Amino acid sequence: SDTAHLSGTQTFTGAKTFADLIVGDGSGFLLGYGSQVAVEAVSGIQWQMHGTGNDDSRMVIGRWSADQNGPRFQFVKSGKTGAGGTIGTNAIVKDATTHLGAITWNPDDGTDLASTAARIDAYIDGTPGANDTPGRLTFQTTADGANSATERMRITNSGLVGIGTTPDHLLSLANSAATSQIELRGGGVAGGGFFLSNYGNQSGVMSTGVRVNAGNWTADTT
Repeated sequence: SDTAHLSGTQTFTGAKTFADLIVGDGSGFLLGYGSQVAVEAVSGIQWQMHGTGNDDSRMVIGRWSADQNGPRFQFVKSGKTGAGGTIGTNAIVKDATTHLGAITWNPDDGTDLASTAARIDAYIDGTPGANDTPGRLTFQTTADGANSATERMRITNSGLVGIGTTPDHLLSLANSAATSQIELRGGGVAGGGFFLSNYGNQSGVMSTGVRVNAGNWTADTT
């Protein structure tokens, strides 16, 4: 149950218990396979887990505690000076060009794992400062015939949502393709409906609106 400091190649089989396991920089931590696999043309990725079945190719993070808090998967990004940062010291990240992290899906195309099918990215979205870290999320998918993802939707630091465009309203949609229509389809007797409303000064009281139901446009002032 002591702390293990590892360098070079170390192979373990069976159950091993350590208070802490420290793997030196440049060595790598591999589970289920004996060598590192290149992903997105990057070789030497130091933390890897590989398997061939349902049990050895999934990861579980659990928290058992008598409170309302759950487990977390956290990405940390610190600023840097020169070619690299100093681990353990604080340096503010830069402006809206700073990438904070990504989740990517990289399928095997029969040649390598360099292609991307989809990804979710986080960025600084504004000017950061002490206790002030505005952020945005982007959602990307890869079109048929391509191998890199294109942004389809983003959520800005103010909560604006854009699909196919940078949003300047609560929800902005844009698409030059013929499939740019918005469809609402209901399965009930009354069918689908689309309702636009403008609320007045009184909370929860609707003053004007337009209702579309079964292909008919009607004014609604209730």
